[in-house]
Amino acid sequence: MFGHAGLLNQAYGLLSEMPIEANSVVWRTFLAACLLHGDANLAKIAARKVIDLEPEHCGSYVLMSNVYGTLGQNEEVSDVRLNMRQQNVKKTPGCSWIEFGDGVHVFGTGDRAHPDEDSIYSELNSLYMSMGLCHMT
Repeated sequence: MFGHAGLLNQAYGLLSEMPIEANSVVWRTFLAACLLHGDANLAKIAARKVIDLEPEHCGSYVLMSNVYGTLGQNEEVSDVRLNMRQQNVKKTPGCSWIEFGDGVHVFGTGDRAHPDEDSIYSELNSLYMSMGLCHMT
């Protein structure tokens, strides 16, 4: 809650003084809060902790890359991505799913393979137009 509220120093103090060691999920949550509030210094500390605890998890690298990207530190973004390649860590593509009618329909990022693709994108375009937004292609 401290991190979400922007009280990053208090959150870090709590993490550092807990009687049990924080796990990778806790550190990744703190890292996300650092991204949200733009604190690169604490983000680096959190990233080191979470990468030590769970080096194969892509989320930590992506969050740190986003911290650097937000701050315009493009060389550091490149370093994080290089580190991911060296560690053979791959980001899994995003996906969404919806339960509709006869079952669950799954869509990956940029997915154009769904059998009802034309109907889906036509409906999305209609929704965008009714909201006054440009249409999707």
